[in-house]
Amino acid sequence: MKPIDYIQKCIELAEQGRGFVNPNPLVGSVIVHDNVIIAEGWHKAYGLAHAERMAIDSVENKELLRESTLYVTLEPCCHFGKTPPCAHYILEHRIPNVVVSMYDPNPLVSGKGIALLEENGVNVSVGLGRETSAYQNRFFLTHHTLQRPYIQLKWAESADGFIAPLPKQKKSISGESAYKYTHSLRQSVSAVLVGVGTWQIDQPQLTDRLFGGPQPLRIVLDPENSGNYNHAITDTNQTLVINQYQNSVTGNCEWVQVSDCSNSLDELMGVLYDRNINSLLVEGGANTLNRFINEKLFDEISIYKSKKIHLNTGVLAPEVNVDSWQSIDWDEDVCCNYSNWIIPPHI
Repeated sequence: MKPIDYIQKCIELAEQGRGFVNPNPLVGSVIVHDNVIIAEGWHKAYGLAHAERMAIDSVENKELLRESTLYVTLEPCCHFGKTPPCAHYILEHRIPNVVVSMYDPNPLVSGKGIALLEENGVNVSVGLGRETSAYQNRFFLTHHTLQRPYIQLKWAESADGFIAPLPKQKKSISGESAYKYTHSLRQSVSAVLVGVGTWQIDQPQLTDRLFGGPQPLRIVLDPENSGNYNHAITDTNQTLVINQYQNSVTGNCEWVQVSDCSNSLDELMGVLYDRNINSLLVEGGANTLNRFINEKLFDEISIYKSKKIHLNTGVLAPEVNVDSWQSIDWDEDVCCNYSNWIIPPHI
């Protein structure tokens, strides 16, 4: 195997933590001795051991580590957090070579982990598989470089371009593949947001009921605090109501006051950043989606376009002027995806 193959294996291992590690990064690691992988590790869940430590601990004959190369998708940490620093653990076991895909933009690390290893005689190489590792960790990177969550907009629209009927009522437009894909998106993100109109009409659960793992935080954008949150108060999942009038908590529902969420989403971004929400799925309705589009607050868009359902009239689907759409053909819909995310510099 070539070095890039070992990094690709690290990336595959890291993916197993999707939806479980937020707000931490997805990280995978392998240890190679005489061109053979002797250990694997990945960050399984927030608060559990990091990938490097898991790999090192799984090696029975620790003497082999002194003649091995550790591959890892992200710069080893050098600070004490939920777990001890991995850079120190690598030094403790005298691993002579470390190959890292990318630097960690977290100010607590940000080159310090690699510097610590090099200062203590470790041969460190950085950059192998950087683009793939960076895209895998787009939530984490966006959070630390832009001080906001990675934002994905999602909606379903009829074949004739409507997002909902009039008068407004709950209606399913997309098919089974779209349903499963939506749940996979919810499984991966930290939070799901809707506007108060969608909350009132659809009473959505906004949960993943197919893939397991921690449920995303539910967020309702309700400037006038006009929604009914009785079921959210008693629900087992947490709901955050962004409004302009009150700060309070009742049961599992929390109201967070911002000075102006009718005209700008800037304060909302600050609230989410402060709460370590590194990824946000915006599911509707049309007014809320258009606000994110108009303020250019999105990194990715997914549109489920029905092949068969026509509404003839209703609420028009959001308009977004982008190119380079990628399409996936499903039985009942076409899923159109767009991404404008770019790798931050100095990663």
